[in-house]
Amino acid sequence: MNFNISHVTSNPIILCSTVLAGIGWLLTFIAACVTHLHGASWWIVIYEFGLMMIIYLVLKKSMFNEYQLLLLILLAISIAMLTQLIEMFMNRTDQGSHAGAAGGCMLVIMQYLWVFIFGSTEQSAIVCSIYGMQHSTPLASQTQFSNSSYRSNIGGSLRSIGTASSYRAQRIQRQQERQQKQFSEKQQMQQRELSLRSNNATSQKKNSRSVSTSNVSDVNNNNTEATSTLNVINPPLTPSEVPATPTSIAPTLSVLPTNNDNNNNNNTSTLTASTTTVLKKNNVKALHAYRANLEDPNELSFEKHEVLEILDKRGNWWQAKKKDGSIGIVPSNYFAA
Repeated sequence: MNFNISHVTSNPIILCSTVLAGIGWLLTFIAACVTHLHGASWWIVIYEFGLMMIIYLVLKKSMFNEYQLLLLILLAISIAMLTQLIEMFMNRTDQGSHAGAAGGCMLVIMQYLWVFIFGSTEQSAIVCSIYGMQHSTPLASQTQFSNSSYRSNIGGSLRSIGTASSYRAQRIQRQQERQQKQFSEKQQMQQRELSLRSNNATSQKKNSRSVSTSNVSDVNNNNTEATSTLNVINPPLTPSEVPATPTSIAPTLSVLPTNNDNNNNNNTSTLTASTTTVLKKNNVKALHAYRANLEDPNELSFEKHEVLEILDKRGNWWQAKKKDGSIGIVPSNYFAA
């Protein structure tokens, strides 16, 4: 039990023991002054005063649980020293020594009571009996006054009216409320973590799709620019510039092409050969079949051993073109190098 100063002031038994202990020490101090004690006897009187101050400070600061063992040890030492002081007073014949012996006896009895109270647990018979007698007188009037309200409010809290059982029920109820609060806070933290994880996963997926879509648009723009550049370098031939097809195989000077025609034919054949080489280098064969994700319109489906033209090889997803002209992205690990 965590004793504090309120347990002393609100309980008549403990309060009376404190007052009697103070009176006993005061009698002992006056007797020591009257009888002119000297030596170790004065140290015993000073020790008793210091012990009472330590007990008061511990209860005032509500630190009884931390210093319970220390207080019990100090009380045991005090009882042993007071026994010697009482014996010394009893061996004298003057009235002041007898008064000091009486004060020492009062102090020893109160300290024995404190040892039993401080050393007992909350469920012990001593603590229960002491706190059960705290409000024993007005108990009947309180019960009659609160019968009607208690019956109408069954779900009300069971508050202590002076008995030890109601005090324990109150403490158990506080512990249950504290545990329920901690459990609800833990559940709220878990729900917040799950919502944050789901939001992060959704945002990452959207970012990856936007990146793949931008790659597709970049590849299409690059193809358009390449086509326009080829048209500027080698413009398409007009009907008048197309060389006439020879009608006979006989070697005549009239059917031989001119120098301009030879240059155009050489440029066209060179461009065609280079384009064919590039297409052959960019064509890849699928190692496995793949079905595109229905949620992503940019992906392409393909069959095993199907040949696709790769337009862009950046990243793990390539920009590819099928034979039917459809363009999209495909996973790079599904194709041979």
